[in-house]
Amino acid sequence: MKIVLVLAIVFSILQSHADDETYTTHDSQGNPIGVFTRVDGPGTFGKSWMDPSQKIWSANIGKFDNVAIGTDGDGVVGDSAATRACVTIGGVLPTAETYYKLASYFELNDRRRLTPQGLKDWYALFPDMKGFWFWSATLDPNAGYSQYDADEFDGDSFMFDYDWRPMKLAVRCTDKN
Repeated sequence: MKIVLVLAIVFSILQSHADDETYTTHDSQGNPIGVFTRVDGPGTFGKSWMDPSQKIWSANIGKFDNVAIGTDGDGVVGDSAATRACVTIGGVLPTAETYYKLASYFELNDRRRLTPQGLKDWYALFPDMKGFWFWSATLDPNAGYSQYDADEFDGDSFMFDYDWRPMKLAVRCTDKN
């Protein structure tokens, strides 16, 4: 009887620990949207969240500019302080498309902004998004001077905009896959 009780306690502890390694996002009615898994990221990412598409996301690694150091690619930032910061930890600067894919695992309203439930899940997974605008690797095709502007998004609402690349904004990286 004591062995069964001990095994039950051990199983319970292991199960509760396993639950800390995943997080399921939900819509306002409680329906699941996506399951994120806690993993050891590449390079020096440390503990990171892997989204349902298997993309691994770093923490906010600080503020950097996104000014071209070399030649930009076709519609993407080729080389900048922001992209180099990601390379330093073993990742890449995500494109706007990659951020939109991430947002699809959270509840959004009809304007593609996070709902209150979406924000709750967003901050549970990425508390260091709060209060920051983040660079993407996408040059904005709608900006009049795309060589000077790149897409950015608001970590508090998921609103996209573009900004002047010398601005120092927050950077979050993804794995290279």
